[in-house]
Amino acid sequence: GAAGLPKPAWLSAEDALPLTGPDALAEHSILIVSFSGFLDFNTPFLEEGLGRHGARCRTVSVGVRGLEPLQGSPSGMRSIHIARILDQPRNRRDLCDGINGKLKDEDTVLLPAVFGLDDPEALQSIRDALPVRTGFVATMPPSIPGMRIQNALKQEYIRRKGTFLEGDEAVRAETDGPLLRTLHTARLGSTPLRGENYVLATGSFFSKGLRSTPDTVYEPLLGADLDFAPGRQNWFDEDFFGPHPYLSFGVRTDDRFRPLVGGEPLENVYAIGSVLGGADTLHTGSGAGIAILSARAVAGNIING
Repeated sequence: GAAGLPKPAWLSAEDALPLTGPDALAEHSILIVSFSGFLDFNTPFLEEGLGRHGARCRTVSVGVRGLEPLQGSPSGMRSIHIARILDQPRNRRDLCDGINGKLKDEDTVLLPAVFGLDDPEALQSIRDALPVRTGFVATMPPSIPGMRIQNALKQEYIRRKGTFLEGDEAVRAETDGPLLRTLHTARLGSTPLRGENYVLATGSFFSKGLRSTPDTVYEPLLGADLDFAPGRQNWFDEDFFGPHPYLSFGVRTDDRFRPLVGGEPLENVYAIGSVLGGADTLHTGSGAGIAILSARAVAGNIING
């Protein structure tokens, strides 16, 4: 992780350096590489966190000619801009030459995860060019590995004949008894979208999948029943770092993940991810797991009828 702490994972991006446990860092000598003017990669935090697990760390700044035009402005040295520069093979070669010139007795190199936004060969090309094991550590958002995975999933969805309405928003649903018949979006206006089945993956408060007034919480698209604590004083903990109840508010479903409206399930709608009641992704740190597992279960329910 960005603070130099190992994180348990069932699946991880290829950027991450796999470890067998916290003790796997002990006795390793690590070269941490950053770029001059890059403020979104906190190397002192990383050094301290790795040091707690017994690693010996040294941080260096490596110059890359392609990055020089960005270094005059702090807003230019952001992950997304750096990634576009380092997608160019000649700039990566320049970087790797600089790292090889700074290596001493280290057995590991850690770089900020700003590679492979559009070039799928970027990570392997760096690992091939360096003589020691190499990992890539998360920076402040935006997450380049996250963007790369999102783009790959979107392209695969489109390849399989899916239609992706980027930047659009579902604003109104029309139901007929227990069935959802049509959806209307902000950009399509009066043109409806129709499907045999629908998946509600609208997220929680931040993405407007859930909304609140001073007195209540509601799901805006379907008017679905919610699991939430009545009384605003029951929504939060007086301790800012405490387990705030509102984080687990969400849609109530049956055992097939179908949202309840007035206590009855919509027969052709399924809810997944952080819109679900009980999905406290902040404190559990399991947002991705909830999303993946609920989506997999719903896909099975749809396919199997």
